[in-house]
Amino acid sequence: MGYLRLSQPRFLRKVLVVYWSLLFVLTHVPKVPRHFAPETGNLAEFAHKYGDKFAHFSGFFILTVLLACVMIQKARRSLRWLSLVLLIVSLYGAIDELSQGLVRNRHPDLLDWLADLAGASVALTVFTLWVFPNAPPESANSATTAPRGTAASQEKHR
Repeated sequence: MGYLRLSQPRFLRKVLVVYWSLLFVLTHVPKVPRHFAPETGNLAEFAHKYGDKFAHFSGFFILTVLLACVMIQKARRSLRWLSLVLLIVSLYGAIDELSQGLVRNRHPDLLDWLADLAGASVALTVFTLWVFPNAPPESANSATTAPRGTAASQEKHR
């Protein structure tokens, strides 16, 4: 498959902007206090406790894939490119969590941010394997090949 060929980069940018905006709005809607929410037993408790982390994981998974699709249009695969995508998403996740403290019935949560990072990391891994299925890591050759004329290079050829 080689490089992902996305025929509609403008469309992808628009999808990214709409999704990112929607993600921001949904993470800043005041929560209904728990004592007003109906209790239906252990399933409701499980969903309240872990469903939130799954929502953070999947929301940032999708955000990272969209951002990577947009950024790949101008960048080539490299550690710098992958690091930049992860840096952008992790900074946004931190700002998003901290700003929730300004919303009634919301509070910043370190575990939510870690779920955001986990979703972003898995998304980058899957994206990289999907877009570059047969590409060896960039540093694989450079780590094993010594520069010509060095003692390591001469030793290797004996």
